[in-house]
Amino acid sequence: MDVNVLWLGAIEKQQAGKTVCLFKLWIAELVTTLVIAGIKVHVTYMIFESELED
Repeated sequence: MDVNVLWLGAIEKQQAGKTVCLFKLWIAELVTTLVIAGIKVHVTYMIFESELED
């Protein structure tokens, strides 16, 4: 087997691993953003609700 073929196969696997890693990072950032947005909405609603009681 040619060394270049082995080298290209190794590069493709490495790039595929990076793609999976970047996708997982993207998912983690998305979840974090949604959690932060949810907390902000919750706090805003609580402030709004407490102003209605006054």
